[in-house]
Amino acid sequence: MQHCFIIECGEKMLSLEKSFAMPYNRRLDYRVLAKANLGIGQDEKSQKYLDLFSKLNDSINTEEKEGVEEPVKQIVKKTEKSYTEKVKTTTITAVVVIIAFLLAPFFSGIRSRKNFTGNMKISSAV
Repeated sequence: MQHCFIIECGEKMLSLEKSFAMPYNRRLDYRVLAKANLGIGQDEKSQKYLDLFSKLNDSINTEEKEGVEEPVKQIVKKTEKSYTEKVKTTTITAVVVIIAFLLAPFFSGIRSRKNFTGNMKISSAV
């Protein structure tokens, strides 16, 4: 008896839902109708609503998945771009520092030679 009332309400919900096109509610209606029909032994009707539920559920899940995948792809792409830029900056900085360390003794030697030859000129002039 309770199952019959649930089926009656579920069918009214389906007709009402059709005018508003709310797939989440329709999915719930199909599930309720499948369980209620199974409860009173109407296996064919139960299977019908279970099939409708499954198809709609799969469609909704696919749409939700696609809706989530695109923003995630954009976040990953942005993160990869940021990482690539950081690697480039770090590499350039490291190369500049290494070159500076390699050239420092050379420039230091030139300055020392200038001071040394300058001191020799001063001392020979005295």
